[in-house]
Amino acid sequence: MCACFAVLLTLGGKVAKSKAKAFSDVKWVNIDLTSKQGDHMRELYSDLEKLLSDCQNLVETGYKVTFSADTYNECFSCYIIPVGDEHPNKGHILSARGSDVLKALRGAMYRHYALFDGVWTDHERQTIDPD
Repeated sequence: MCACFAVLLTLGGKVAKSKAKAFSDVKWVNIDLTSKQGDHMRELYSDLEKLLSDCQNLVETGYKVTFSADTYNECFSCYIIPVGDEHPNKGHILSARGSDVLKALRGAMYRHYALFDGVWTDHERQTIDPD
């Protein structure tokens, strides 16, 4: 079993709270997929092993992958956060949403690997806070 999947199982649906630094100095990368891109994503990640292998590779190369429940949009969010100063994506957080944790992960992996080829600093878009 892939290490990422073991972590997902261990969480048991509970969201762990941690001390997080302020996000005011980061740029969010939140890109909507076209219908064609969504089809390609589902085809590319139809195999769970490929999805978890890509996730493990991301973690092994110094990224943090986190999840949270998005109660406002009634979905789950996945965030890819570069750790350290050596990343080309330093100062950015890539996000994706899905109806379950694996779909959110699939969206994040697709954006990172297929859309942006690992570099997403030129693809930022501010999200709009409804409040």
